[in-house]
Amino acid sequence: GTDIFVAILDTSIKTSKRSDQLAYSTYFGGSRGESPYSLKEDSSGNLYISGFTMSPDMTVTSNAFEATYDNNLDGFVLIFNPANAATAGPLLSTYLGSDGSQIATGIDLSPKVTIYVTGYTSGDIFSHLGGVANPKLNGLSSAFVLGFQTPNTASAQAKDRHRGEQ
Repeated sequence: GTDIFVAILDTSIKTSKRSDQLAYSTYFGGSRGESPYSLKEDSSGNLYISGFTMSPDMTVTSNAFEATYDNNLDGFVLIFNPANAATAGPLLSTYLGSDGSQIATGIDLSPKVTIYVTGYTSGDIFSHLGGVANPKLNGLSSAFVLGFQTPNTASAQAKDRHRGEQ
């Protein structure tokens, strides 16, 4: 399968060879394939990536929101710091899934380091959580917004907004 790769170039190094500017690179993924959709960087240099996976064996961290692969397409959130990723590994790696398929298409951060993940689903994603605005699928697919309180916890609050509803 395909893996995610991240490369950081140091453009302050003046050279004719781009490979001389490579400051950091890594791969991440399981056996069947991952596709990243969105990337953000915070002021500490942590990288936040969202997307989807087809891999039942993707590495998850002990603080994962969801540690088990659920279906043929599960969303994921990955957080790592390039400064220590080689020795410490990801700060967070978690599936986002349920019945149906989930694609995590966007990621953003609030000033208080709340992580917001957006995407769409063809299943009743997060129906097992309390505080979900509309936990049942209406139609073929629904948009979702998921908010993690901090990158170091598995607790999350979910909001689910279905197409056509205000």
